[in-house]
Amino acid sequence: MLYIGQDEFGIKVYTLSRQYKPQLVIPAITDLYNIMNGNMEGFFLADTSPTVNNLMKIGGFTSRRLHWVGFGRPIVTIGTLKTYENIVALVRGVKEDIRRCLRTD
Repeated sequence: MLYIGQDEFGIKVYTLSRQYKPQLVIPAITDLYNIMNGNMEGFFLADTSPTVNNLMKIGGFTSRRLHWVGFGRPIVTIGTLKTYENIVALVRGVKEDIRRCLRTD
């Protein structure tokens, strides 16, 4: 898990690759948060996998697994540019969910 920073709501943002065992990683993270905080208040989880396209997968594989960074990273970049609007829409949706939750508190 990698700390990214805080958003405009003061919520800490982390990124986590759960590519290989999401059925284990997601429950472990949510359970740990619940144990540490006594509830799930303030916990927001966003699945970004629907925004990942085939170019991003191919570029990531060639860059990370095959260590062909010079070949793979440009492919990831092209894939990211192609799905950028989807990523923006996902982030906007998550931020709106957070706004709604903060208003009800």
